[in-house]
Amino acid sequence: MYFCIVKPNENEFVKFWLEDGIVHSVYKVPILTKEIAESCIDLRLKNLDGNTYPIFVDSRIVKNVTKEARETFSSHKGTIELSASAFWIESPAAKLIGNFIIKINKPNIPSKLFLNKHEALNWLKAYIT
Repeated sequence: MYFCIVKPNENEFVKFWLEDGIVHSVYKVPILTKEIAESCIDLRLKNLDGNTYPIFVDSRIVKNVTKEARETFSSHKGTIELSASAFWIESPAAKLIGNFIIKINKPNIPSKLFLNKHEALNWLKAYIT
């Protein structure tokens, strides 16, 4: 089992931890803005040891991600030290919309949406370095 190197590993928007070679994150707010995205990215980067990991994102609570937040998360800084991202969502409708957004924002790492947590984690195992 792996753990974050630096504390704190959460803020008012997100919680991060490193487990079995995968970064886990859970969002705490339903709306993600550019400022929140920047705060989440900064926290993640402070808590990792400079290595690259896949990330599992529990985004079931999230109802809206602004255009600016999507661009921030998809940017070079937003994906630095990440090898892939899997998003756990709660509905087929959210998956349809999310897949459309992924095609538009084109993150520079493999990214996929899942309705099942275990399928997401299994998919990420191929990206552990």
